[in-house]
Amino acid sequence: MKKLLLSCFFLCVFTPTAFAELECRIGDCKNGNGITYWNDTLRYNGEFKDGEHHGQGLHYSDGILSHKGESQNGRITGLGTRYDENGSIVYHGEFLFNAFHGQGTEYNSNGAVYTGSFKMGLEHGQGTMIFSNGGKYTGAWTDGYYNGLGTYISASGVKYAGEWKNDKWHGQGTITYADGGTY
Repeated sequence: MKKLLLSCFFLCVFTPTAFAELECRIGDCKNGNGITYWNDTLRYNGEFKDGEHHGQGLHYSDGILSHKGESQNGRITGLGTRYDENGSIVYHGEFLFNAFHGQGTEYNSNGAVYTGSFKMGLEHGQGTMIFSNGGKYTGAWTDGYYNGLGTYISASGVKYAGEWKNDKWHGQGTITYADGGTY
């Protein structure tokens, strides 16, 4: 749910033309390089085409870098990096319409790191999540959940390889204990 809200936030925040007029303060914000502001809190420094951010650029919120990368037709689309309010990387990879979409790596605030496929802001397709406690899941994802074939290895070495549904063991699978015993 948090990821969905975060995606909605960025869809709204970085689609400023829907809420306020862009104010070009420096450069050519029509077809060139320039700097635009929205309500003095959001700023874009970068390339423009037909009055929209298009190409490489930097997005700032309250003076803090929040995104560095590609935009197309006023939307964050293409390769880029999203930052949190402390300047730490939250995500590096592909975007579509301001959401994580395609291949990328997400760095969660709880210390977990996911590398793999995304679909409109959620883990979707093949990917690996390494948890802060040392556990690791590698396999199929659907809409942010383990779904399909995957393997989870706990920090203590217990491994489950098999079928998953909505983050739970489901169907055929094998448990292998740290001492080598299986179930």
